[in-house]
Amino acid sequence: MRKILILTLMVFVSLHLLSAQIIIEQQPNKIYNLGDSVSIPILIKALTNIKGSLEMTLICGGIEKNFYKNGISLKYGEEIKLSPAPKLVLEKEVIGDLKGLCKIKVNLANENPVLTNEFRISTLINIDSNVQKTKLNPGENLIIEGHALKESGSAVEGFAKLEFGEGNNSQTSQLAPITKGYFKINKTLAQNLKAGNYNAKITAYEQDSSGVITNQGIATQEFIINQIPKNLEIIAPKQAKPGEEIEIKSILHDQTGVNIPSQVIIKIIDSEQKKLEEKKINTDKTFKFKIKKNQKPENFSIIAKNSKFTQHQNLTILEYPKIKIDLANNSVFITNTGNVKYCNKSLLIKIGNQSVNLDLCIDVGKTQKFKLTAPNGKYLVQIINEGEKQASKEMLLTGNVIGVKEMKKNLLSLMKFPVVWIFIILILGYMGFILFKKGYKRSFFGYIRKKSRVKKQEPIKKEEGILDLTNKKAEISLSITGEKQKATLLCLKIKNLKDLKKNKLAVQETMKKISDLASEYKTFIYENQDNFFFIFSALRTKTFKNEKNALELARKLKEILENHNKLFKQRIDFGISINNGEIISKLENHVLKFMSIKNSFAFLKKISIYSRNKIILGEEIAEALTSEIKTQKHKHNGITFFTITQYKNSEENEKFIRNFLKSIEKK
Repeated sequence: MRKILILTLMVFVSLHLLSAQIIIEQQPNKIYNLGDSVSIPILIKALTNIKGSLEMTLICGGIEKNFYKNGISLKYGEEIKLSPAPKLVLEKEVIGDLKGLCKIKVNLANENPVLTNEFRISTLINIDSNVQKTKLNPGENLIIEGHALKESGSAVEGFAKLEFGEGNNSQTSQLAPITKGYFKINKTLAQNLKAGNYNAKITAYEQDSSGVITNQGIATQEFIINQIPKNLEIIAPKQAKPGEEIEIKSILHDQTGVNIPSQVIIKIIDSEQKKLEEKKINTDKTFKFKIKKNQKPENFSIIAKNSKFTQHQNLTILEYPKIKIDLANNSVFITNTGNVKYCNKSLLIKIGNQSVNLDLCIDVGKTQKFKLTAPNGKYLVQIINEGEKQASKEMLLTGNVIGVKEMKKNLLSLMKFPVVWIFIILILGYMGFILFKKGYKRSFFGYIRKKSRVKKQEPIKKEEGILDLTNKKAEISLSITGEKQKATLLCLKIKNLKDLKKNKLAVQETMKKISDLASEYKTFIYENQDNFFFIFSALRTKTFKNEKNALELARKLKEILENHNKLFKQRIDFGISINNGEIISKLENHVLKFMSIKNSFAFLKKISIYSRNKIILGEEIAEALTSEIKTQKHKHNGITFFTITQYKNSEENEKFIRNFLKSIEKK
């Protein structure tokens, strides 16, 4: 009790010592940014007559900065509310570099000061940004939009700066205004921008009247620049000799000249447009082409082609005069092993110490023979061609003088000798006798054998199909009668069917799955070369609305074949096309006999060519399936067809794929 009385007395005394009571009617917010204003509404009540100066000071981290001073004069019992309330504008000119945790001290006439609650002065801007498109091609527009708010919560009025480059190197920048906190940056990318991953740095900032940045925030966004093929290059020699092996490769360049892995077809064609070589290889890989030894001089064309580009380069086969020299039996044999006529050239033949010049003119691939003569003896024979010794040998020669004679042996020269005539006559007579004798025996005995041995011709075995068509086979008939009916047709084109038939075991399981699907969807199958037509006929499906089932079957076929190509080395190159058509049909012994109207089957075969492991649609079925899919129209060589860009019911689509893949794994 005694302590309470003492405390009450101390409070009473202290109140009488104060000349005025200062009341801060509203405390500052918890956070302010540079540029904001801090309002300090003050109420002063005089406890005695008071006259003095009211001061306000900003205190941050122990450093004080006076920002307000005003004279106050009050009589006992009077009170005053400062209006307008004093404000602290948070600008560098006022507060300098003060920031962080701060308080405001209010002091009147050097009496005990009053402190506000603690608040923070920040320079941070928070950014919420979004990239419209994360994968772009060179030359497209990079669009980034977002909102920028100061940490205090007020909207930013300033600028947004975009910077990006490869890795950490900023190479490109773009500036956009921030109005009421919103900004949109639209930057057109360079056509030669390098492909790769990029980090876009977005800096939002405010600045004061002198251009000094006050508040600032940074955010990042990632985007990808696609690698776009721009040109195809052939790397190969432009000249070559017969018998030479040349190396050829092609390079597919992107927008910056960097190589793109791809596949190309390289052809080599001669001057008469005859194909000498065709090979499918990867870009950057080299393949070798051997030029024939007797290849005549001409211009070859090297062609590199992929789905987008075709590049040509000439290869000139040079003239290559060359001879081969052999010494044997007192003779010189000279063969033209080059690719042009070897004319207007001479050889130097040295026999012992004497030399003889020999003029030559030899056709390609031909050989000329020359006899060497000299007084009886042994001589060193040397043949020099264009300054170089090409042959050398010691030979026994006979004759009167040193010389070289061309040896021309032909039939007329041989006929001068009677012995040759006699020999030829004997040979011809003997051959005539043998032929006469054999012919007589063959005619007589052959007649007897024909009658006695009549071989029974074996029936030709029909080649088995790759699909099981039991109870689902369809056959075309040209003499069928009846009413025409709507039918939905699906064409599965197996482009490498011949190769698959050679190795049926590799695709046996996959083909069984396809046959089972045909039965599941109640379709008939008509086989025509490498095309398998799945016919949705009302005779079996009991409905004319089969478009949706045909689409489901096409998707399942595509999944089965793609799964096969992932698992097996023996790939299946396929195309799938669907359309509605009209047929006249009837069932005979579980076989659908039909006749096509308006070339429905021929049209499906044509558009399936353009399907590279995808589903192609005709116009009629594309219109019928507008509630299921989105399509894109194409026109090629006067033929209109559609490709699927999106399945509208994506959840159902994903569920279908999951269930279908699970069923495949179980099987």
